[in-house]
Amino acid sequence: VQSNAFQNCSNLATVDLTATSGAVTIQANAFQNNAKLESVIIRSTTMATLANTSAFTGTKIAMGSGAIYVPTALVDVYKANANWSNYFIADINDYPITDFSTITDSWAAIIANSNYATDYSIGDTKQIDLGTEGVHYAQLVAINSDVRSDGDTTQNNGKARMTWILKTLLATNHNMNASAITTGGWQDSAMRSYLSTTVKPLMPEAVRNALVSVTKYSSTYENSAIVANGQTTSDELWIPSAQEIFGGSSYETSGVDYTTLFNSNSARIKYTTAGSASGWWLRSAYSTTNFRYVNNNGNANNNNANNANGVALGFSVIVVVKILNS
Repeated sequence: VQSNAFQNCSNLATVDLTATSGAVTIQANAFQNNAKLESVIIRSTTMATLANTSAFTGTKIAMGSGAIYVPTALVDVYKANANWSNYFIADINDYPITDFSTITDSWAAIIANSNYATDYSIGDTKQIDLGTEGVHYAQLVAINSDVRSDGDTTQNNGKARMTWILKTLLATNHNMNASAITTGGWQDSAMRSYLSTTVKPLMPEAVRNALVSVTKYSSTYENSAIVANGQTTSDELWIPSAQEIFGGSSYETSGVDYTTLFNSNSARIKYTTAGSASGWWLRSAYSTTNFRYVNNNGNANNNNANNANGVALGFSVIVVVKILNS
């Protein structure tokens, strides 16, 4: 499939590459911005070459709500490939799939699973229904990494079992503050309040009951300068920081990062529920008026705090007794 071959085809939902043998190559931008594309069937008995992940940018496949279907014998081969592993790889015999979660267990089972560290892997996804904020796929970004902020070390050495970030953005764009100010940083932001008062009640009960507050570091802007790790907060729901998404920086130097997954511009692109690539907030203060931000190309940038941008919800969970007994 040549570069740009089907770029911007607005009604293309399924592509069936019928070759049963021989090499198949998909070049850069081949299906870019096909918002309805959710199924690509590759029948070749030799693994296809994906020259560039931009081939699927702007499709449901890139959003995590579509699949690449391949012959049974090649499923694991595709999953082990650096480019193809960015997508949901499925057996041709399972077409069509309607739930693109890589984890089939229920949320209650996931949270109660004592073998979670071996049964699940970084990058795995699970569908989560957030009501008016949309149906999404939560992606597992860390295991036994985020530190509980309540000081309780009786379970898992004081670490949250699993940390998740949505692959797509909440249905509602939101500002960091009503005014273009960063005074008070993440801790006093309207965004932080919005997540705890509006979004948390929308979460499935099994997840909501297992939420745990974890320690989060955020830069502030004080006396005309960025203060790295200027704030330490305790959060059940949060949005990522610059350090968590881009690695060590002048904004935060403490805490975990999730760059195993967010290791390239294409991996940092997030989409609205309608399928458009969109910018999304980071909680790191940059100036008196701006917080850090990931633009629709996956690059780091800044944006006025009062602008309504995408929200990539993050949360951590532990096991709780009420789930074990349900």
